[in-house]
Amino acid sequence: NGIVHCGSCFNNRVWFKAVSHFEVGMSLDECIRVFMATQLTFNEKKDPSPFERLVQNVSVPVYERVPENRDKNTFDFVRIFVGLPRYQYDTWEDLRAAVKKYRPKIYKRVLEKLDESFQHNKYGVPISFLKLGEVALRRDYTMEFVFELKLQEEMTEAEKMP
Repeated sequence: NGIVHCGSCFNNRVWFKAVSHFEVGMSLDECIRVFMATQLTFNEKKDPSPFERLVQNVSVPVYERVPENRDKNTFDFVRIFVGLPRYQYDTWEDLRAAVKKYRPKIYKRVLEKLDESFQHNKYGVPISFLKLGEVALRRDYTMEFVFELKLQEEMTEAEKMP
């Protein structure tokens, strides 16, 4: 019948993939043919791109209020940190050059992290209501992004709330 069983040669992953293709009314021979024709696909691990090597992680946004702001339902600043590699670049200048080269992609990744944040969605403040106040490349191999709320006069007419 073409099935060879050698104890540990049976691959359960192939079995579960094959079973998903079985149909009601198939004969045992048809099921065996499906099983024998089933192949697992493996996703080869790709080497990370230079950008993926540079941006090690993006922190969860931290929402902050100035001491005068006692309203717990609001925030004044959002702080996000981007972790950078410590040993990949020979000099601090090489790291700065890489950060400068990938700056638009880094900004985009930070905004994506901010936009998908549960806490950000809880506040209900659109990304367009925030402006980038400060970006710093710190000596502890992180980039610090500080976003602040736009002032009413900084917003376009389309951004202003009714």
